Order: sequence, then structure tokens, then C-alpha cells
Amino acid sequence: MTVAELRTLLAKLSDLLRASGAASTADDLASFCSDLKPHQSKTLSDLLNASPATPAPPRAPRAAKNEQQVNELFGRIIQLYDHASNPAVTIERIDEAFRELRRLNPTAARLDVLREPLRVTEKLKKADLIAKLRQAIVSRAGGAERLEM
Repeated sequence: MTVAELRTLLAKLSDLLRASGAASTADDLASFCSDLKPHQSKTLSDLLNASPATPAPPRAPRAAKNEQQVNELFGRIIQLYDHASNPAVTIERIDEAFRELRRLNPTAARLDVLREPLRVTEKLKKADLIAKLRQAIVSRAGGAERLEM
């Protein structure tokens, strides 16, 4: 098996992981595939037996960028909640924000930041908490009735 064939398999696995909601793992796998690109013509045994001539350059921390995106999204979600009765807040905007939230995949502990401003008091599993946060926006200030029309 060549490294090129391995890269193809790993790229497909990365796509499956992303589709199942494991974006962070998919990103790591895609990054690994990218690191293998210079070795495409080698066999796996050649790659494993070779010692790297130069170490890979350090990568910029992705966590900091993700943290900034999560903070910005949390602000957007709180704004959606605060303005839920405004006709400009559509179900599409709400769903878009929560799709982005699932893509960024913050930890359950990070999601706790949204509990107080959205008045969600129950302690829930991550997926249930995300659903409850979304529902809090949809049902706020008559928003549910307007969005169902």
C-alpha cells in the first residue's frame, strides 16, 4: 500500500467523521493527511522505516481560533434569544446558529455559559442541552407562534 492510497482512505474517513459531528477529529485527520502529502509515492513500510530529515514546523494552535469562534457564536445565540420576538429572527437564523454550534463542537462545560442568559436551569447531557437552548430561543416571547406560521 502506498501513502497516496492511505491518504485517500483517511480523507474518506475524515468526511465520515465530519458528517457524524466529530469535526475536531475530522480536522485532525485531515491535517495528518496533509502532512503525508510529500510522501505520497512511498510505500507504508518505506515511510515507517525512514527517519524524518527535518522536524515538521510547529502548527498554530487551532484551539485559540476555535475558542474565538465559539465566543462569537455564543454572543450571536444570546442576541437571538434577546431579540426572539423580532421578525428578523427567523427559524432559519436560529437553525444556522445551532448548526454552527454543532460544527464547532464546544465542550459541555463551555456550553454552560449559555445556560444563565437563556434561562436553562436543568443539568442535561450535551446533545439535550443544545436542543434545550435552541428551544429556549424558539419559544421566547411568542417566537414559537411566529415561527410556526
